[in-house]
Amino acid sequence: LTTPTTFNQVFEELPSAQINTLVSEYPQNAKTLILKSLSCLEQTWHQVHTYDQSQLLTCINSVRFLARLVPFTLKEDFLEFWWNEQTLAIRLLKATTGLMFTPAYSLIASVEPSSLDEFNKVELARLWDKGLLSDQVIAEPTSQMLSNRYELLMLLIGCMGQTLECEGSELLDNPNSWVWYLTSQAFPHSAQLFYSLMNVFVSYDNSAYLKLPYSSYLNTPLKDKVAEASLHVLMLLFEFEHPPQDKEFHRPDHLLVSELIQSYSDNKNEMLLRLVSINEPSQLKLISSAFARLFQNLAYSYSSYLPESQKKLPFENELSILLWKLIQTNPSFEAHSISTGDLAKVIMPLLLILHQSVNSVTHQGLVMVINSVFMKLSSNRNFGVLLNQPVNYSIPFPVPLFQGNHSDLLIITFSKLIENGNKTTEPFYQTWLLILANISPFVRKLSSVSANKILKLLGIFSTKNWLLAAKQNHFLVFYLFEFINYQLQYHWEGASYLVLEILNSKRVIYKLWRMEVENPEESGVEEHPTQGEIKINLEEIEERKEEEEDSQRGENLETVQNTETEPEWTATPEW
Repeated sequence: LTTPTTFNQVFEELPSAQINTLVSEYPQNAKTLILKSLSCLEQTWHQVHTYDQSQLLTCINSVRFLARLVPFTLKEDFLEFWWNEQTLAIRLLKATTGLMFTPAYSLIASVEPSSLDEFNKVELARLWDKGLLSDQVIAEPTSQMLSNRYELLMLLIGCMGQTLECEGSELLDNPNSWVWYLTSQAFPHSAQLFYSLMNVFVSYDNSAYLKLPYSSYLNTPLKDKVAEASLHVLMLLFEFEHPPQDKEFHRPDHLLVSELIQSYSDNKNEMLLRLVSINEPSQLKLISSAFARLFQNLAYSYSSYLPESQKKLPFENELSILLWKLIQTNPSFEAHSISTGDLAKVIMPLLLILHQSVNSVTHQGLVMVINSVFMKLSSNRNFGVLLNQPVNYSIPFPVPLFQGNHSDLLIITFSKLIENGNKTTEPFYQTWLLILANISPFVRKLSSVSANKILKLLGIFSTKNWLLAAKQNHFLVFYLFEFINYQLQYHWEGASYLVLEILNSKRVIYKLWRMEVENPEESGVEEHPTQGEIKINLEEIEERKEEEEDSQRGENLETVQNTETEPEWTATPEW
């Protein structure tokens, strides 16, 4: 353990096959190695400023070995080992988080270690960075300290991997005991860990120095790794849901954790409660401005004049998930971000991520998260009003050229995704159109491109084949008419382009009104096409529209007016 190594070197020299062999065939040797490494961590944690360089190197290597070995020992065969009377699992969690705030190991400070053993206790001098609770400049850690922080975070992530060893049907009955303890009141370092990780996110900035091209690459990559790992830990802690107190357990790990937290009145996720309780304007400003800054840097990295002159954001997925978690659980954050206009700076980067991920099967979860963000925000009146801010910046993904506001950007982006849609994107059509229907009452003016896109979508989804493809497809037409009706009802003066497009597309509306659907059983129709078999072809729709207009010009005007099936334009059909 005293031989100098690197984190990656340990993972390369100890492949997973060898670790599996060690754990399955020689479990006693694996347990001995874990006990030896754990004792080294605990000894270094409690001996602040009293250990030499050799002991420090031994502790660093012990962390690396544990980060490699622990994830393979989270099986049922090692339950008795981790959750026995010695509570090795809890000791490992305490030692890992304790080393995160140990002077000369992870930070530059001079404090006593006993001050962190109280729940809800936060030592400002031990915070990893300035931000929440403290605006004082924190001493810049060395590169070795940043490396130690990253390795400790990776060890903590490895300890929380117990869920990966469970079947999907067993997750409800077998909560993750490691995360359960970390998010309970029994964990003494809870507050210090939460505010340190949040401050890493709040203070992180990958923008270019003085906006000079390529100067963003001067930042140390260790800061990127620490920020990304911090967000990973926060996501794992926020998503855990505590089991009910009256639930009966039989496994030793569940019995031990439930016994530890019985003496506390609150059996809830303390990490999530801290996130929800952030309501001070200064703290909300720090978080919302951090989102705006990081998402704008993401968009700038794709639209910079010089290629790759801005370093890309290494954790855009995690940032999107954290934004959704805050909007979902913290109403104060949503209200503050809208009132300050920071959410307007996030709209285009989120649409950029959506545009890049929507056709990828492996990114469907991220697409659902971004859709949920827009769906939640669209139900807020103030967000609908915020969308009237003009778009005065370049857009790094291909959309038609337009001059308008952020609502136009939403309409044009969603319509483009639908026009280029496939089986992967079809499940999201209803969500996108519902978002547009929600914001319609607050959009004061539409651009000509947006109005044209709305009527094109109406022509696409009002065809008989599409409406009969699935029983829920008529909702798409319903949401489009909701959008049109709200625009005409509340913002007639700003809907001039929309009125013009309605007049140009009136044949589509007439055909939809006169549509008759036969009973498939009586008419002999075998089966309606599925959604995947329907191909959206805008050229065919335009050709059909031109043919109908040509035939309409050749008809006698008096005959058209006397025809009973063709109503006057002033008549309002009942949908």
